[in-house]
Amino acid sequence: MFCSNCACELPIIAKFCVRCGARVETSISTAPAHVVPPVSAELVGDMSARCAKCGGHNPSDYSYCRSCGSSLMGPAASVPPLHDAWSVNPKGAAFLGSERAPSRVCATGSILVVPRDSTLPARCVACGNIPTEPWVKITFSWHHPGYYCFLVSPIIYVVVALIVRRRIKLSVPLCKAHKSIRTKRLWIATILLVGCIPLPTIFGVYVGNDAAEMVALWLGVGMFIAGLFFLAFAPPLKPVRISSGSAEFKGASREFLTFVEAIGQQTS
Repeated sequence: MFCSNCACELPIIAKFCVRCGARVETSISTAPAHVVPPVSAELVGDMSARCAKCGGHNPSDYSYCRSCGSSLMGPAASVPPLHDAWSVNPKGAAFLGSERAPSRVCATGSILVVPRDSTLPARCVACGNIPTEPWVKITFSWHHPGYYCFLVSPIIYVVVALIVRRRIKLSVPLCKAHKSIRTKRLWIATILLVGCIPLPTIFGVYVGNDAAEMVALWLGVGMFIAGLFFLAFAPPLKPVRISSGSAEFKGASREFLTFVEAIGQQTS
């Protein structure tokens, strides 16, 4: 078996890639373009033979536990400093504002750069913990901020935004806790947006006076705005740019970005 994320050859019993930590169930390819050998034993050290998290035994040249995916390297090796993440391989850095797509998922500061048709590392984007299955499939859309000038006419803005927007489909890894938070926000947004017209109307008719009608009007407006707020903050990632070859997101946790940078440093 081979890992489709880093093309490392894996033992049959491996549940996680021993080189980059990607989950085997979603990251295995039987015909890799090339094979990259695991990190040498000198870099891993003698302490890597036993996983500190699950207690499993691994060969000394493995970087990640084949049973649970935990790093077998020391904290200094598995979590590189942010300012050194691309100093080893400057060509791997992504340039914001460029149409040139990176060859793999990478991070530049607080921005996560994701090429089209790529898979995110098997870590929760909100906290860096092991995600639960299935991953959340989200279609992100984005347009240039200059088109917000059409908001003077909401109808024109909606039509223009639907025409010029760019979209990307992405499977986002989330742990159980953050997947639950996203589901609750979506439910609250749905209730507020669906009920922003009938509930205030029922309230105004039931009370039956001019003051109640004004209260019902502002109640409907408040529910609509609150619904949009919860809907906007439901996705764990926020697109800041989508091009023909890649997408750039903000909102990923520092733990997740550090894990992405660690993989980039190991594959450089």
